[in-house]
Amino acid sequence: MKTLKSSATTAAYQDATLKKDGTQTIYLRMTIDRKIRTFPTGIAIPSKFWDKAKQQVKLNISGLPNAREIAANLAEQKTGLDKLILDLQGKGEAVTFASVERRMASGSKTKLIDYCIWRRECEAAQRATGTVKGYNAYMANLRKYDPQVEISAITTRWLEEYQEWLFSGGKYKTNSILAMLRYLQKIMNHAAKHGDITSNPFVHFKKVKWQSVEKQYLTSNELTKLMEMYHAGAFRSENLPAKYNHGGKDSHHHCLQQFLASCFCGLRFSDIAKLKPRDFHGSYLSIVMKKTAEPLRIPISTPLRSVLNLDEGASSVFHGRNYVNGHINTKLVEIMEVAGIAKHITFHSGRHTFAIMALEVGIPIEVVSHILGHSSLSITQVYARVVDQQKTREMAKMDAFMGKMTAISTESQADSLVSA
Repeated sequence: MKTLKSSATTAAYQDATLKKDGTQTIYLRMTIDRKIRTFPTGIAIPSKFWDKAKQQVKLNISGLPNAREIAANLAEQKTGLDKLILDLQGKGEAVTFASVERRMASGSKTKLIDYCIWRRECEAAQRATGTVKGYNAYMANLRKYDPQVEISAITTRWLEEYQEWLFSGGKYKTNSILAMLRYLQKIMNHAAKHGDITSNPFVHFKKVKWQSVEKQYLTSNELTKLMEMYHAGAFRSENLPAKYNHGGKDSHHHCLQQFLASCFCGLRFSDIAKLKPRDFHGSYLSIVMKKTAEPLRIPISTPLRSVLNLDEGASSVFHGRNYVNGHINTKLVEIMEVAGIAKHITFHSGRHTFAIMALEVGIPIEVVSHILGHSSLSITQVYARVVDQQKTREMAKMDAFMGKMTAISTESQADSLVSA
């Protein structure tokens, strides 16, 4: 490790997370006054090729293609970070994480695509899986449209033409396009904030309006059916039709377990995925929400307890391995097919289901809002409107029924008068 002035140090290390291809990512770590920030290198190798003590790639064993090139790449990145810090010190500038990140971004990432890659890797370093997937989807379209564009060349007109191009193919719906534009806006906001562009083109850009989408949720009868099938083992591999036997033993059963948990407590996937036995305290579940970083305490209902593994000494509250959101959504499509539920249900539908059921049984909207972790009551009121619309539809059925009864009564009275 090389010690620099202003209590700034740099080091290279290999992350402990094992990727699907058997490699582990190498990061640069910078420490300033005991605070740490990591920077992705874009390098991932099997752990046997990493020398932890020397913080470098091993060159004395075979089996790693282009080992010397990888080692040189890493050394160049670390030397560049060291020089950058020394340069800041030489100019009398404060060495902070913000100043280093700003210099890293403006130093070599003049193309928009390179800036996107850098921001994606920064998100990956923070384990923001969903955000990384969003960046990947956006960059796939950018590579088709204008892969060489400089970030400084992005104007309001460029944004308008890019939006038109996204619509022209007919492949994406309005809300999907808006989601991709949001990732681009995040990048431009970051670039503007750190002085990498002189003005933000999004200031005068008019995006198309978000289209309201009907929230998909399960009715109480549909949820009851899924619960009965789950506890009967209907979604275990040996009980499913052969065409559904893929993705690992009992994967449908395990994915449904996590989804049902969301239906009975309203947690997002990001919070369900990280639940541990230590989060359960008697009759309450206590966590810090990943999205908002706010603490949350939820009563544990009997249905919720029935789908969790809360046995003493259990290492996980769910059976099976940890599944990503996309994998569970794929399984949910098949689960609904088997259950005969003709709805497009995703994991987030579990949260909708919980909110609507809670309001239907009379739980005050303020309590529901708190359990869902909403920052504003107006967000929860969306679900209240769904319940009101449902009541209106049911009352329309009652009106139709009462209309028939009135007609029958009137006709009967008329017949009586004639007879008299």
